[in-house]
Amino acid sequence: DEDTEIEIIEDYEEEEEDVPFMIVENMPAMGDCKKLRGDERHQCTQLEIIKYVSKNTKYPPIAKDAGIQGTVFVYFVVGKDGKVKDVRVLREVDSRLDAEAIRVVESLPTFEPGEQRGKAVSVQYTIPVKFIIR
Repeated sequence: DEDTEIEIIEDYEEEEEDVPFMIVENMPAMGDCKKLRGDERHQCTQLEIIKYVSKNTKYPPIAKDAGIQGTVFVYFVVGKDGKVKDVRVLREVDSRLDAEAIRVVESLPTFEPGEQRGKAVSVQYTIPVKFIIR
């Protein structure tokens, strides 16, 4: 058809969607873990996250008095900028415990972002936040 005109665009770049990875060449790092690489870096950061969450979680008194305990599973993303985002509960226990788990995960300090092929990328995590009455 002679009425159809096709234009070829050579510099077309598709907008990259920021889909978080589960595992990357260089996982995000927290605190002193930044100087490590590979599995050591990943394990060190996992431990730092657990320590931070344990130290900073405040058991909601109403839930504690009611004897409510359990493990809240929290999903979050460490963005390309190292900031924690998209925090949400995957497995609920009680609205007060869920809210506290979200609060503490949102308060995590900025990470050194994960990298894939030399570029900063978003990486997803799921962690358990345990509420146990002792």
